[in-house]
Amino acid sequence: MGNGEKKGFLTVKEVAKRTGLSIPTLRYYDREGLTPQISRSAGGIRQYTEEDVCWLELICCLKHSGMALSDIRKFVGLCLEGEDGVREKKEVLLKQKEHILAQIRQLLCSLELIECKLKNYREIGASMSREISQKRKERQCSDSVWWRRKKNGAAGFADGLAPVRP
Repeated sequence: MGNGEKKGFLTVKEVAKRTGLSIPTLRYYDREGLTPQISRSAGGIRQYTEEDVCWLELICCLKHSGMALSDIRKFVGLCLEGEDGVREKKEVLLKQKEHILAQIRQLLCSLELIECKLKNYREIGASMSREISQKRKERQCSDSVWWRRKKNGAAGFADGLAPVRP
């Protein structure tokens, strides 16, 4: 048990370990007003509670989902208003949810394109594996150099295949 826990508080080092955030990041968040509810000892040492750790997890969630720190700071301000800012807090979170869903849709499209390209490469690999092996022996050069020579630099793609849109 750390010194902070004995008094009912967690130290910045303990919180860093639990959240995966660095100590400088925790201090930065405090300076930037993202964690205004953190108390301090008489000596100015930050004293975190379990509620503070939960709050930091929410901040990390918002940040990892693409929300700017300035917007997180505004959201913190709304939260400090208590019940008065419920509608605005809900709007902020709904907007962030839509942003996340758009990211997911984009990532799924990217994944589909990559899977399509991998399928093409597997098909090319199966039909060309014997020829590639033979060319290696003959020219003693890497697949990529041989492939570029064979395709004469077609369309800027080493395999001569243009991106396929799903």
